[in-house]
Amino acid sequence: MAESGDLTLGQYLPDWLISISRSGLEPTTLTWYTSAVTRHIIPMLGAVKMDRLSPATIEAFLTDKAENGRLDGTGGLGPASVRRLQVTSHKALDAAVRKGMLHRNPADLAESPKMPPTGVCVAPRCADSPGLTSIWTAGSSRYAGRRWSSTVDDT
Repeated sequence: MAESGDLTLGQYLPDWLISISRSGLEPTTLTWYTSAVTRHIIPMLGAVKMDRLSPATIEAFLTDKAENGRLDGTGGLGPASVRRLQVTSHKALDAAVRKGMLHRNPADLAESPKMPPTGVCVAPRCADSPGLTSIWTAGSSRYAGRRWSSTVDDT
């Protein structure tokens, strides 16, 4: 491995994945971390030297993923996926701090990107069922879903 000052994120992250694979993580968690690192983080931030990572770098990465992160090129990732990328980045960089490779974790100070509001939850019955009524989404001028009439009175 390269000296800490010359080490890039792309050099560090595969070693981090190996170390966490031995830590008893749930297989699904390890699969997510591996996917996040290999499909999103390394392609965009892999060439960045560890000592050059900043909160602004992390913020720009997350914002880009929220706007353009889908691998099929059709738009941004959803809020849950962006949050998972944020968590993965944070955990990987926390490990680097513990190992003395970084003085501080730049993800600690990075703000989450502003995500567009998500749709309204839909009741677990058919929208045409009696007892359901339309409701509005926050900031919208159109109907987005349905809820029980006992919750929303449309009279």
